[in-house]
Amino acid sequence: NQATDSHNRITMPIARDEKFNFRAVYWNDLHGLLYNALPSETVLWGHQFLAFQPAHDKNSVKIQARIVESGNTVEIVGDLLVAADGSMSIIRHLLLPDCKL
Repeated sequence: NQATDSHNRITMPIARDEKFNFRAVYWNDLHGLLYNALPSETVLWGHQFLAFQPAHDKNSVKIQARIVESGNTVEIVGDLLVAADGSMSIIRHLLLPDCKL
């Protein structure tokens, strides 16, 4: 809930509402932690997210993505979809359409 400016030794709140049900994180830190912890074949570079839905077994997620280089659309099935696509997140907007920045 807090950010720290180590240069000025100031700590300030980033979320004042205790009912705020998600947190923000510096994208580069999150990306590095996830990328370094996962097997190399897990992260798909050069793919543009299009849509997602729970798989029929409800234990996984189906993701539709466009391969940027070829323009082909592929379906990917995974255990987890991480929405680390920034402050204008398409995935967050799909999950929480009424949530404002």
